[in-house]
Amino acid sequence: MTQVSTSLIDKDIVEASCVIDDKYSITMGDERFYGMIGKELPNSLLTLIYSDDKEIFCNFILDIQINNPIVIRVKVKNGTYRWMLAQKLNVNCEKEHTEINLMFHDIVIQNSKFKSYYDNIRKYRTFMNYVQDKFFEYEFSIGVITIYMYINGRCEVFEKDSLDEWEKRILRLGFVEAADVDMFRRLCSNIRDGVDVFGINVHTSLMSKGFRMDTLNFRGETIVNATGKVMVAGLITEMNGRYDLKSIMIGNDANKDSATGLLNKRAVTDDIHDTIQNANTNKDSKKMFLIIIDIDNFKSVNDTYGHRFGDEVIADFASELRRTVGERGIAGRIGGDEFMCLLTDYNSVEEVRVFLTAIRSKLRIELAKKNPEYTFTVSIGISTYPDNATDYDTLFKLADRCLYIAKEKGKDRFIIYTPEIHGDLINGDTKLKNLHICSNFMKPIDKLEMIASFNDKLLQEGRAALDDVFEDIMNQMDIHGILLFDKNKNCDKIFGHYKGADIDGAFLKDDKYMKLFDEHGVNVIFNTSAVSGDFPKAYAIFSQADICSTLQIKIIKDGVFLGIICFDTFGEYKRKWSETDICTMYMFVRIIANVY
Repeated sequence: MTQVSTSLIDKDIVEASCVIDDKYSITMGDERFYGMIGKELPNSLLTLIYSDDKEIFCNFILDIQINNPIVIRVKVKNGTYRWMLAQKLNVNCEKEHTEINLMFHDIVIQNSKFKSYYDNIRKYRTFMNYVQDKFFEYEFSIGVITIYMYINGRCEVFEKDSLDEWEKRILRLGFVEAADVDMFRRLCSNIRDGVDVFGINVHTSLMSKGFRMDTLNFRGETIVNATGKVMVAGLITEMNGRYDLKSIMIGNDANKDSATGLLNKRAVTDDIHDTIQNANTNKDSKKMFLIIIDIDNFKSVNDTYGHRFGDEVIADFASELRRTVGERGIAGRIGGDEFMCLLTDYNSVEEVRVFLTAIRSKLRIELAKKNPEYTFTVSIGISTYPDNATDYDTLFKLADRCLYIAKEKGKDRFIIYTPEIHGDLINGDTKLKNLHICSNFMKPIDKLEMIASFNDKLLQEGRAALDDVFEDIMNQMDIHGILLFDKNKNCDKIFGHYKGADIDGAFLKDDKYMKLFDEHGVNVIFNTSAVSGDFPKAYAIFSQADICSTLQIKIIKDGVFLGIICFDTFGEYKRKWSETDICTMYMFVRIIANVY
């Protein structure tokens, strides 16, 4: 009988969300989902559901009218089953396949968290009992503003009304001094529009219901919880001396990037620099990860769809970055389409990989909703404190140059600095002409071990592991993109960021072109311009997709042709494949043939 674990595991993974289609295939998950289930995801979520609970789960998914949560057992990354509360956040039937957004709550950890939260609530209510400021909050879902304070442990509500009606009533009753009417309207507008951070002074008698004019300082912030619920929360301080309060600094707008609400370049740089310095002073050896993120081909977004749409892309990405980093690090915007963050609460490179996988996936899915015709991707460079360096400048340079490597390798990827792989990026060739060629740093025996590990993975997991294996071979063998053509020579899968329109496999159907393949089914083109004369159609495809060199290998099993895999490099990086690398990739394709 399968044991269900009730011990407290990773306390940070209380809840996790994913998106599946009506065939139970997992299309995406957030960072917590990858952390809970593990990076090696099965093709179907159904394989993670305990056998006795599958019927309940299937009925829950198939009936789109069912919104009440269900309790089921779900397998997590350590192989045990956990009791989970599953609920539907959203069902989208507009696409070709129905998409269901699910949220899973670990019941055991949730219960423990609830007890902890309840204790915290009691504690903070005690603190609030001694605060003479008023509190206000605005719920977007119902449009209601509430003003209250705590007295003797009880919440006393001063105002609770529709924001629109409250604004009209306060002005109609003359509770705002004439000179400050515009400021009061601006306050209501900031609340209604969900401005990230704001601070406004208003001379008004709204607290005394018309008997006494006070100068009130409203400070607020827009927050979003894990389920997407948006609200504004803040403080109201009376500044006329009744409480003998000193002048209050209004907000911290000087440190904010006006377009995104993140820290601006100066503020995020200072904060990260100070955090690293404090770690050095305290001799804290805990790992921290400096990350630089760049949205790929952002100039083309502005040129094609306009700067207003580009601003929306930046704002949406910043919002996701802020939510994902949360209190586990520092995040800011350092340029037009560049962001920087320091992860301070991640213990290992593997946890960072989960974070990066989740944010790349989320960006691609969310921004595709804005414009399905455009593929949004990011390139990321990462350095590690204290493993790589203990000062900000060096860590920044390493992360920045790893970002450059990610761009050179075809974009849409992250590079974590590893001296054994990338060499000396500080004192080496500043153009990084050879330092980013990962395969140059691998001995033949290492490549054999890599292929053997891929073989083991595919034997254990089958076709479901193909995507991960292709991503790994790209990173480890310095390949910018991979095209997979089926037996009819139609493009079946694309890995990497190819330019232009959809890849057309018509050139592979040319018998003359196929004669370029040798008796082993291998065709190497070091410079694609070399085929421009004899094969103009093939060269047109290469040029359109920005392919400058390619290694093409037939997928053959038991003498039967199954397709072709193309390993490509982009731009001006004309890959000169060594005999060892060609043999390595040939073995790789032979392994793929067993599961394809």
